[in-house]
Amino acid sequence: MYLHGSLAMGCFNPELSDLDVLVATAKPMLTEMRRQTAECLLDLSKNPSPIEVSFLTAEDRSRWEHPLPYDFHYSEDWRERFVTQLGDGSWRKWQHPEKGDVDLAAHLTVLHARGLTVLGETIATAFPEVPKEDYLAAILADVDKESCLYNAERNPVYIILNLCRVYAYLCRGRVESKEEGGAWAVQALPSELAPVVEKALARYRGGVPTDVWDLRSVLDFTESMRGLITKARSS
Repeated sequence: MYLHGSLAMGCFNPELSDLDVLVATAKPMLTEMRRQTAECLLDLSKNPSPIEVSFLTAEDRSRWEHPLPYDFHYSEDWRERFVTQLGDGSWRKWQHPEKGDVDLAAHLTVLHARGLTVLGETIATAFPEVPKEDYLAAILADVDKESCLYNAERNPVYIILNLCRVYAYLCRGRVESKEEGGAWAVQALPSELAPVVEKALARYRGGVPTDVWDLRSVLDFTESMRGLITKARSS
């Protein structure tokens, strides 16, 4: 079991952050074990913090390919689906997915750079290295126009700081947390963009909730950042 994300990087906010976990297994789960694991995660996640976890078999981890295959995944975005499938019996058809997960390129890169081993062999032994171009493809996929529009209203703190983190990587080549990327961006971005980042950082760091956002200002910020990211990619 391995920890990546905000808790591993020292900027976990109990009100906002997920617990980001990767689990290395020897073989694919049997169907009944998938059911038991799903039920366990439904109980544990959001009690108190949301959990995002992927299980990868020895075969999944034996070589790098993009997107990387995985055996089982859970996040809060999947909760409703799991509840439905456990209720109607369709869980009996669960098996090793045929498609991989693009996000694993980002998760494994963060794990190698900043992750922690909870239980098991070393990270370098357990997981393949990720080529930089695949990591870049994964983080850029998370800041495309559709994703920005979706998150601007649903989770403005996330999209603002994530855009900063991606831009920071393109400019500095460092694997950083959202907080680190935001702190750098306050100093590096044009002055008119800094107040939006400062507001997001204040909330992310556990300040007084500021959940009322002007959607237009968030959308304007995302478009400005996407422009800067495009320029940074071509430079």
